[in-house]
Amino acid sequence: LPQIRTLPMMTTGVVLFFIGNFAQHHAHRQLADLRKGDQTGSRQYKVPRGWLFRNISCCPHYTSEILVYLSLVLQTNFSRCSCGALAFTLLTLSITALRTRKWYGKIQGNQAMSPYAIIPGVL
Repeated sequence: LPQIRTLPMMTTGVVLFFIGNFAQHHAHRQLADLRKGDQTGSRQYKVPRGWLFRNISCCPHYTSEILVYLSLVLQTNFSRCSCGALAFTLLTLSITALRTRKWYGKIQGNQAMSPYAIIPGVL
């Protein structure tokens, strides 16, 4: 690929980076809140709820991680290293997300979950 960095590509990369970081932080906060237990003191694991978990994927923190790597691909002008890191991250997190979605389905059924494991509209 030609090594031409364009302002729109760099700007898109930076915006995706911040969106990915914000969404990942928000998803991790929701997951951490599950560990606090409820008013009765129960520490039984619950399937996460919330906008990201219902509307994006059952593992939005993984989706966000992929966005961060995609942003780096754009910012480095599709360097081999960043493309390889994105491919590796996409593969490993997709496998984990599919397993997580299956496990969530066993715990509480699929009623309040996004139909997607990791990539909205695709997987």
